[in-house]
This record gives sequence, C-alpha cells and structure tokens, in this order.
Amino acid sequence: MLCIIEGSDKAGKSTLAKHLSEVFGLKCTHLSKPKTNDSFKEYSDMINNIKGPMIYDRSFLSEYVYATLWRGGCKITNDQFRELEHKIVLKAHELKLQIFVIYASAPFDVIKDRCIIEKEDLLQLDQIAQCQKLYSEIMSKTMLKRIYYNSSTQQPKNISELITNLFY
Repeated sequence: MLCIIEGSDKAGKSTLAKHLSEVFGLKCTHLSKPKTNDSFKEYSDMINNIKGPMIYDRSFLSEYVYATLWRGGCKITNDQFRELEHKIVLKAHELKLQIFVIYASAPFDVIKDRCIIEKEDLLQLDQIAQCQKLYSEIMSKTMLKRIYYNSSTQQPKNISELITNLFY
C-alpha cells in the first residue's frame, strides 16, 4: 500500500500515521516544506524514489495549502498537480500497490483547542479556518482515492480496520 495522510496541523495525521505504521509494518515518512525553490521537481524526485509500500505524513497536496498560507502562494500549477498525481498513480501501479489519501480532519473548535493545549507554533488560530478551507478545496480536486478520517469521532483503529477490509 502507498498511503498518503493529509490534513491541517492538529488534525490527527501523525497519530494515525504512527498507528498505521505499527499495524501494517510500514515505514512512515513525514514530509515538510520543500527544501528548494523548485517544489515540483522535489516532489517528482520523491515519487521517482518510491521503492515499495510506504506511509507518507503529508505530500505535494499540502503544498497547495501551506504555500498559500505561509509562503505567498503555491508554486505548483494545476497542470503540475495533475502530473504529480499521474506519476504517483503510475508508480503505485508499477510496484503493484494500492494508493490512497487519508484526509484527516476535525471540527474547527477541536483543532483550535488542540493548538492551544499543545502550544502549536506553526498554525496560528486565525489561520485554522483558511487551512481547513484550502484542504477541502484540494481534496475535492484530487483524483486519488480518498478515505475520510475525523479524528474527533473516529479512532485510528477504525481506519486500519477499514483499510484491511478494503485492500486486504
């Protein structure tokens, strides 16, 4: 399986990624902002280097959200997003892997409370609604299979059981 977990800060992504990594015995990689100015090339290279089953805590889809919020706009065009999606689907097919995105979310107040309790230093309280809106936009545009995970009403175990039922 090639699993990408997306969602705003404090939506439960890392907790879910750790759980899925343990349940399925897969390596989990956390991606952060691109290290170069050519984010398209960086994400293309990442996809080209996939060698087997993997869990990604974030992907190029996050670039649409966080570049817009923090770096003056996304540098990946719509055509490049489609190309990245196409590349990752082809890579999964080449490796005979199921590919899907898990969109982790929670209601605004839950995210806000988690940010306050955990002293979140990246996502500011006034950015939460915009972050959730941008994630909704990119999730509605992606052609990748999606699984929705509401971390305020579901447990990670619910998602691992769903994945087992769907793909194993």
